[in-house]
Amino acid sequence: MLFSIFYCFFSFIILFAPGFFVCLIKNGLGDVQYPICYWYGNQIIVQTAAHSIGLITIALLVLSFCLGSIAYLALHYKRIELCVGYIILFLLPYLPNYDSLSTSLPFLFKYLPSTYLSFARLSGFPDTFGQYNIVPFEGMTPFWGVMILLVYIVGISMLGCVINRVAQNKRYKSARDHSKIQSLVVDDVSVSYTKNVVLQHVQLKLYPGEIQGLIAPNGCGKSTLLDALSGSTSLHTVRASIALGLKEEESPISPADYRYKKYLVYVPSEGQLLYPHLTVEENLKLVGVLWGTVAQMEHTISVFGIGSYREKQVRTLSQGMKQQASLAAAFMTSAQFLLLDEPMNALDPSVVRMDEHILKQFVQRGGSIVLSSHLLVNLERICTRVLYIKNREVQTVELDSKAMNLEQLYFDIYA
Repeated sequence: MLFSIFYCFFSFIILFAPGFFVCLIKNGLGDVQYPICYWYGNQIIVQTAAHSIGLITIALLVLSFCLGSIAYLALHYKRIELCVGYIILFLLPYLPNYDSLSTSLPFLFKYLPSTYLSFARLSGFPDTFGQYNIVPFEGMTPFWGVMILLVYIVGISMLGCVINRVAQNKRYKSARDHSKIQSLVVDDVSVSYTKNVVLQHVQLKLYPGEIQGLIAPNGCGKSTLLDALSGSTSLHTVRASIALGLKEEESPISPADYRYKKYLVYVPSEGQLLYPHLTVEENLKLVGVLWGTVAQMEHTISVFGIGSYREKQVRTLSQGMKQQASLAAAFMTSAQFLLLDEPMNALDPSVVRMDEHILKQFVQRGGSIVLSSHLLVNLERICTRVLYIKNREVQTVELDSKAMNLEQLYFDIYA
């Protein structure tokens, strides 16, 4: 943020520079000890041209920084309220008889930042005796003007942050309102790589409030199925009808619709969701900006216990840390459907239990999860049903009994 403000600041300095150099070339430096006199507070003030020019230079620097801050905030937050406020403040000095406010409303005139956009009100406008002259207004000292502008910069920055935070919370609440989404419907999905058919004729329905496990030996297509459900275009051939079913007879949302990514997120294994050269915090900020959930970042970091390595680059993390950070990023999207590819691998047992609790809370709020894993005990604890892949087809088993041994079921299927 500071870099961007200074960038705008120097941009305004460059805008002021041509006028300064034109005047310098035309008029020369002159005598810096040239006296300048004006009335101020019922007394005559005498100062040199150097002193007056110094005040104006300082004022222009502060004014440029103020304008740079405003430009940055307007570009960064993109809030119509801020832009309108800035325009009004800058147009006020151009209203007829604006300077008469110093007599009729001296308090308001003194504290309006727009008053100080013309620094002649602070330093006077040098001219010869008997000619048109602007004298500084009483109480309008350079120090006071600088302080008013600085307070304005801080105040408008805080206002921008508050407006942006409120907007983010509204977007987050809207994104978390998933009452319209009824199910993820998968009808006749077939996936192949060149001539190698991996999955065929897959029929699925995923409902809110469920965690469905996905089991199969390595190479049977677990990751491929999740990738296909995410609407990936990287697969060689996908012959499918995949859509998020809506209530109230609205048209389903297909993977080609941009809204599909809002409601469904795929988290590949081994931390591949994250950018390795960015820190964990930078990745989460990026997710927050894309999904409008920046306001939830600190809460997410706390819930998933990743604060100790939030400032480390992803590529320097252990496998378990990458997995946990990826899971945190997925939850920051506020998507209703999460496709998780072996998210519990390489995690400490205590972290696994914590994540199980988080997943259960997520589905209780209306979320839906498909979770592939080789950790069958974990699936037994949290899943309502299990999907398994055999002979390129996906079958479903209800886990309607706590006594069901998923490990034994696995061996029965793949013996």
